[in-house]
Amino acid sequence: MHNGVIHCLKFISKFDQNTDVILSGGTDNVVKITNSITMEEIKQVIVDGCPRSVDYGRYLLIGLRNGSIVECDIQKGVRETIAHSHHDGEVWGLCVIESQGKYVTSGDDNKILMFDMETKRCI
Repeated sequence: MHNGVIHCLKFISKFDQNTDVILSGGTDNVVKITNSITMEEIKQVIVDGCPRSVDYGRYLLIGLRNGSIVECDIQKGVRETIAHSHHDGEVWGLCVIESQGKYVTSGDDNKILMFDMETKRCI
């Protein structure tokens, strides 16, 4: 459980090749990775703001209330702010397109933006 209001939720099939998980983020500035069958917490990632959207490809991507996108390498425990996509507000939606090496965001600035995951630039 989160110690606050949950703002984002995403189901990920085959997260670690054999486990389906639920990603959730809330006002406690935590993204939790939970086994979808047992509902046991697998991992949590603390970020510097309220998560508003989450998705998982090669890395965990977290869209924050301040418009930033954070990339987390869960295995290494490394996280990095890779973009400030929605300068006028929150990141509401986040979708990884792993096969194309891209991700798409939407925000309260009424924009849909696409980013290249390797160059970490808007395209």
